[in-house]
Amino acid sequence: RAQQHQVAALFNEELGAVIQISAQDRSEVFKAFNDVGLQGQLYLLGAPNTDDELRFSFNGKTVLSEKRIDLQHAWSETS
Repeated sequence: RAQQHQVAALFNEELGAVIQISAQDRSEVFKAFNDVGLQGQLYLLGAPNTDDELRFSFNGKTVLSEKRIDLQHAWSETS
C-alpha cells in the first residue's frame, strides 16, 4: 500500500521535477532548498544506471522499475 502511494506521488499532476545531482553536491542542494523554505520537499529517489531503466526507491525499497522506452510509450499514448 505504501508503495502505491509513493508511485502515485511520482505521477501526480502537482508541479514537481526530478533532478540529477552528484553525491558530493547533495548537502549543498538540500541546504539551498531549506534556505528558501522548501525543507521536506526534496527526496532522494535513485541513481543513474546503464540499463536504460528508471528505478525509484523509497526507504531502501524499489517502488518503480521500468524501461525508459516503455514509460515513453505510455506517456505518448496518454498525451
